[in-house]
Amino acid sequence: MLKNINILIFLCFHFVVFLSCTSQSINVTSDFTIDFESVSFTDSTSSYSGKHIQNHSFQGEKALTLPEKQNKLQFDIDLEPKSVYKISCWKKGKVRVSSKIKSENHTVNLKENLSYKNKNGWNKIELLVNTSWWDASVNSVVKIENIGKDSAFIDEVVVERLLNNKADFSFAIKNKDINKLIGYRNKAFHSPYIKSKYKRKVNANLNGEEVKFKLKGDWTDHINTGVWSLKTFGKKPIAGDLVTATFQNVKTRNLLKEWTFINLCKAAGIITPNYEVVTVAVNEGAPFVCALEENFSDNFIYRKRGYYAPVLRLYEDFLFPHWVYGWGHEKVTIPEINHSYIYCFDTKKYSEGELKKEFDSDASILKQFITEDSIMHLIDQEKWAEFLAIQALTKSYHNLTWHNTRWFVNDKDLIEPVAYDGNTQNGETEHWFGGLYGDLNRYLNVGSTVAVNFNNKLFMNAEFMKLYKTKLAMYSDEVFLRERLSNFSKDMEKSLSKIQRYYDYDYNTDYLFKSAEKLKKALKNIDNSNWFGKENIFNVDFKSGNAPLNKTYAENLIRGYITDGKLRIINGVAEQITLSNKTNDKTHLVKGNDEITIDYNKDYNWYIQVESDLVKLPIVSWTPLK
Repeated sequence: MLKNINILIFLCFHFVVFLSCTSQSINVTSDFTIDFESVSFTDSTSSYSGKHIQNHSFQGEKALTLPEKQNKLQFDIDLEPKSVYKISCWKKGKVRVSSKIKSENHTVNLKENLSYKNKNGWNKIELLVNTSWWDASVNSVVKIENIGKDSAFIDEVVVERLLNNKADFSFAIKNKDINKLIGYRNKAFHSPYIKSKYKRKVNANLNGEEVKFKLKGDWTDHINTGVWSLKTFGKKPIAGDLVTATFQNVKTRNLLKEWTFINLCKAAGIITPNYEVVTVAVNEGAPFVCALEENFSDNFIYRKRGYYAPVLRLYEDFLFPHWVYGWGHEKVTIPEINHSYIYCFDTKKYSEGELKKEFDSDASILKQFITEDSIMHLIDQEKWAEFLAIQALTKSYHNLTWHNTRWFVNDKDLIEPVAYDGNTQNGETEHWFGGLYGDLNRYLNVGSTVAVNFNNKLFMNAEFMKLYKTKLAMYSDEVFLRERLSNFSKDMEKSLSKIQRYYDYDYNTDYLFKSAEKLKKALKNIDNSNWFGKENIFNVDFKSGNAPLNKTYAENLIRGYITDGKLRIINGVAEQITLSNKTNDKTHLVKGNDEITIDYNKDYNWYIQVESDLVKLPIVSWTPLK
């Protein structure tokens, strides 16, 4: 039951702050709506009175205007524990909905500015508030604010308690572990990205099995709302044959667009993780909706193909501090792939014996694919051509960036792509490529600076382009596309119905047919003959970055690699570093963007001198690209 709803208007005009003196209490016994038709806000001390404007509303005659940045509508509500609430409003302009949940032990902040439904220029914004983590009533301060420079408008503010349906998965978590999780989550929420130190495991029981789980994701969109992305680790299967899995906020992957991309790839025989929409409950509370996504650990390829092969990836952790702290810094260049190295999931499994030989061989093949000109003999061309055609159709380009891409080497020693992480919550990847993906003619007047995506080398091969165009023609055919979609249309309807219990979300596949028409038109003009034989233009550029030496960059851009009993030390910052060894007082100097090789002794630890601090040198045994 909702009760004690206190509504306040806060105003901020340039440098002078006016607080509305008027407060209004509304007692309700069910969900409630503020439509601004009968609710009036008056304040004799400010110019805010009368801003319920006529003929500018989503519904009815009146809406509330928020004239300038940081103007907000704010109200208090009491929330029942073990519940899921939805706070929504229709808006014009840049508006954010946030909620501060207060309990005896914790304060949790939530925020949402993502809107995905449009009617007559009005967009709906929805924030889920999940009180499953608490066993007593909590107070929530709800704030709807203008975060832009221009006026914004809001209408139809609704708070509703969602129905308690049966959950597909149930967590049982002790209070001490809930407190740990909330502590990590709150620290991550106030950080620019989810740092590794906040992804610490806590204990739980999932559907009767003991598991550990932690926060999942890089950016804070995974934890901003009341539904947090969680990665679980078990000893026994917890979902089918899955021992590890992720329960992910469905909005982080653009709701059903990722689901559709994954299923199209699966139908084409491309390796994909299991990905399905499910409901999850915590401590017998109301369930919330998530995307259950299979992890790449625990013999992923063996479960799919029946033979062992590691899922390969590139080290990416250094990117996030660079993106956060380097943007706008004239002396910082965001590091590219040259600062990375190849490693895999199930690292312990592939660190010794025959599986170590398998990893070394597969990593060597992938390294050739990334760095060499002649690569067609290294890949399964059919799989790659169809994979890229599906991406062109769905605009699921997010996993084409090198740090999001996953690969494996099949039993014929050919690289296959893994369909994964194609979408983001805002769908911005739809706009990353102008025109048809694979049409390199748009680069002719740009130069070699576009050599950021080594996949472009594929489109400089006449044989591959012929195959790619065949696949594009196939997916731009309406009859083929309808038949392919019909194979999983019932599952799509079931997934959509689960999402619609929580979000006012409309979804159909019309966008795919519109995209198919664009592909059909673009196919008539695509001709990469000017690029055939120019693969070297898109070679990985190993130009060094110019990051300054500080603790953050030392921890992320300086690495030691163990190779054949030698320690290879790569300095990824612009400044010379000093390595010291406390055991025998040896020191080594490594110039900026340079490397040295020394004898490796597992009993020695090496430290990087950063002003008065010593940072331990990370040492790995994986395959460097440089």
